[in-house]
Amino acid sequence: MDSGSQRGRGAPTGAGDALRQRRRAVLQRRAVRRRRAGAALLVVAAAALALVFALRGGGGSGGGPATGAGARAGGAGSPGASGNGAGHDRPPASAGGGPAPGAAISPARPVQARVVSRGPARREIALTFDDGTCAACVARIVSVLSSTGAHATFCPNGVYTASWNPQAAAIRRLLRAGQLTLCNHTYTHRDAVTESPDALAADLDRNERWIERTFGVTSRPYFRPPYGAFNSTTVQVAGRLGYRDVVLWSGTLADSSPHDTTYVIQAAGYWSHPGTIMLMHGNYPATARALPQIVHKVQSKGYRLVTLDELLGDRARPARAP
Repeated sequence: MDSGSQRGRGAPTGAGDALRQRRRAVLQRRAVRRRRAGAALLVVAAAALALVFALRGGGGSGGGPATGAGARAGGAGSPGASGNGAGHDRPPASAGGGPAPGAAISPARPVQARVVSRGPARREIALTFDDGTCAACVARIVSVLSSTGAHATFCPNGVYTASWNPQAAAIRRLLRAGQLTLCNHTYTHRDAVTESPDALAADLDRNERWIERTFGVTSRPYFRPPYGAFNSTTVQVAGRLGYRDVVLWSGTLADSSPHDTTYVIQAAGYWSHPGTIMLMHGNYPATARALPQIVHKVQSKGYRLVTLDELLGDRARPARAP
């Protein structure tokens, strides 16, 4: 037997107790480190899962995520940035069925803005078209709405006047028929979070003046922030200018980048749920070409296509343009 073994066997009782205590302390420290590491992994996993769900919503208007900077998925009627709006009574239809160009526009009045991503849980879906970078696509979308009688909402940027202005007469007809609502998407399509409050207000006002001049109606009370990006300041500015609803979405074709028609048709079917606000774009041919099939697919599932006015209860908006 070597000397080391002898020392181990013959160690005094006090030394053995001290050794055991040191071992227990080491094991306890290791357990604490393992628990901390596990907690850190859970935090990372939760953040990753949240990112997956955000990205699953598809590219935001112009390619950004719906969650943006401080975005929330609030429902219709949600104060601030939450709520689902379920339980709202169906509003009575107005005699005109929607905004009619020809009446005087009411001046903007400050309101308490809210963030909205879906409507009440009825079998209604609002198709919303942003941007308009492709003139032929915008023309096709307007034509399909005219021929099918489908209702929708346009969220145009004035910077794309070359796409929208040639369709002004047809869009006015859709507005008079109650098939269409307009929503302010800013003139320049800049990220609202990066703009100063004054710059954002000017951007919204410039787009509103272009909408009134071109289409004869106001975009109030609807504002869709570019890329779905917003924060509390964005909401405050919107409310100060009379935009009650900061409109996000609860379904998307992810068509702010190119896809084929099969993809966008399947996406429309996938996101068809009661009260869905569907994000779409007038930017690439696939969406415009597939629109008749999208209309058919959604309607074949038993859904009625509606404007934001109809979905959110503003069928008799008082603010109308000459």
